[in-house]
Amino acid sequence: MLTRLLESWLDSASERSYQAPFCQMLAAKGHTILHTTRHGALEFGKDVITRDAKGKICAYQLKGNPGTRMTLVQFRAIEGQLLDLMAQPVNLPGPRAPRHNAYVVTNGDVGEEIRTAVRELNRAFHARKTIGKSLEIIARGELLAWAKELGSSLWPSELENVNQLLDMLVADGREIFDIEKFHQLLTPVLGLSTQGEKALASAGMKRRITSAAILTGVSLRNFAIAENHFAHITAWVMFCAYAIAACERYSFNYARNAHASVQIAMAAIFNALKDLCEELRTRRNLIEGEVMADSFCYHGRLTLCVALMSVYWFWCEEVGWPNDQHRLFVHKFIPREPRNLNLWGEGALPQFLAYLWYLRATESGARPDMLLASLLRQVVQISTQKDSIGLAAPYYSFGDVLRHEVRNPLNLREDPFQGDSFRCTSYFALALMHLFVRTNLKQHCKDIWPGLSRLLFRHFESDSVWSYCLWRTESGREITVEPELTKDWNELRNEARDVSGKGIPSPLKENKFLLLLFVLLFPYRATPHAVRFLGRQFNGSWHIPDPLP
Repeated sequence: MLTRLLESWLDSASERSYQAPFCQMLAAKGHTILHTTRHGALEFGKDVITRDAKGKICAYQLKGNPGTRMTLVQFRAIEGQLLDLMAQPVNLPGPRAPRHNAYVVTNGDVGEEIRTAVRELNRAFHARKTIGKSLEIIARGELLAWAKELGSSLWPSELENVNQLLDMLVADGREIFDIEKFHQLLTPVLGLSTQGEKALASAGMKRRITSAAILTGVSLRNFAIAENHFAHITAWVMFCAYAIAACERYSFNYARNAHASVQIAMAAIFNALKDLCEELRTRRNLIEGEVMADSFCYHGRLTLCVALMSVYWFWCEEVGWPNDQHRLFVHKFIPREPRNLNLWGEGALPQFLAYLWYLRATESGARPDMLLASLLRQVVQISTQKDSIGLAAPYYSFGDVLRHEVRNPLNLREDPFQGDSFRCTSYFALALMHLFVRTNLKQHCKDIWPGLSRLLFRHFESDSVWSYCLWRTESGREITVEPELTKDWNELRNEARDVSGKGIPSPLKENKFLLLLFVLLFPYRATPHAVRFLGRQFNGSWHIPDPLP
């Protein structure tokens, strides 16, 4: 059955959607991924460039022929590209690379007429004594064999997990990616189940991570067809975090076992953000479906998109923009005022922070800092308001909050909150206060503290560092702190200076974009330690003594 599932995925995957799993397969075969294209101004003329286990440079051109055969007409149409692939040297930073092996990759079948055309192309190529190597074909059969070898032998074999995978493969690609089902699929593959796993060899862990990467690509089949970019971001961020968790749990070297796979996944995440930016740029509006019905969701969707574009801006500023149009669009799309953004619950606060950090990075003066103070005051006001349940805890999603709000008008039987009250509690207020303390605006902090002291500060601490990376963990405890009515200023500043990121695995802290996206997806992982750490990475407003060593 699993072999049939692999075939079904490969026969429906576009060129872009099988690129990341293909790179994962190459990495598992000993290749070092030197480049995977972002299809923008920075690409080096090849879709994928690697160095194989023998040190040879390999260049790949990927073509999508899902469920079909590559025809001779299609081959002739790309013949010029293939000649460039063979003849043009690999253009990477550093010394000029030696001759490279050239491959054309397709997820379709290749008939004898195509193989004959490739032989003729190679013969003519070498007859002209052009510098370069012969072109080789990697077709559906080879890709399927690689995927079976690296994936299916480790995939979940219990009927329950197979059914979950089938559910994901038939899911509507336009819907929200099912995080719970994906968690249940990844945990047994990577040895992260609560029951524990037998001791694993390092080679076995590397193989499991590759298998999980292929499983991620397969699970995204319908979401790739529907061009659901947020689903791609969600799935690959989860894969990265779970791969880090597996290395942490079994004390395996992250650099040797997971780094290459995580870097490939990060390229897929960047591509998804880039594709989301392009969709936003070319759309007339953000409305989905009926205008009246979408009015309930519009501002929540806008808030998420603004946060994701803020992350995209930071990332592109560091590695380079795919094109100038995206840079201009992002500056235009992200508003200078947050009035249309929706603070639907504490789960939205990491989204607001990403947005405010963007403002801080692109705007001089005190206004972004004062917007942070305004956000903190808003959290305190809503949380302490009489006859109110307060801001929903970060464990509740936007969908949960929406169903609670419309339960009476729509006569819904189930209430996601089930009578819960969040009044006078907050998972984020203390961390927001620490960020604002770094502005050294003591009088403003003094004005905010009395209202803040009426709250109970809460956050969840995992019993182990590796379990911090999971969607859910049963090992840990919820910490509740009742603040003092008055607070010593120096003590508060020292708390704000702690940027150690306690409880977060080192590989996750070393990839600030991954960590920021992770807490956007799982806001209950945005502990005060995580928020202070991220604030140091993305927020340049620091007017107190240097961070604690």
